Amino acid sequence: MREWSPSPVGDAGVEPRAVGESCVTHGAAECASGLCVRTATGARLCSRECAVASDCPNGWGCVATVPGGTERLCLPKPARR
Repeated sequence: MREWSPSPVGDAGVEPRAVGESCVTHGAAECASGLCVRTATGARLCSRECAVASDCPNGWGCVATVPGGTERLCLPKPARR
């Protein structure tokens, strides 16, 4: 689940995107962190590695990519019903 990268960035003038911004067009190449993740809702957003939730934007958590794993990424918290 490291990244999604459908095509290389064609425009060298593209500004890297921050955590939470869409990376649907060029995948990880769009993100300043180099990490593009698919969320539970199917959106593709830039993410970054983290150690604790405070490393992530408001409304996001620091989640292990696999149960018991050491790699953790910022991911949006699920919407409450």
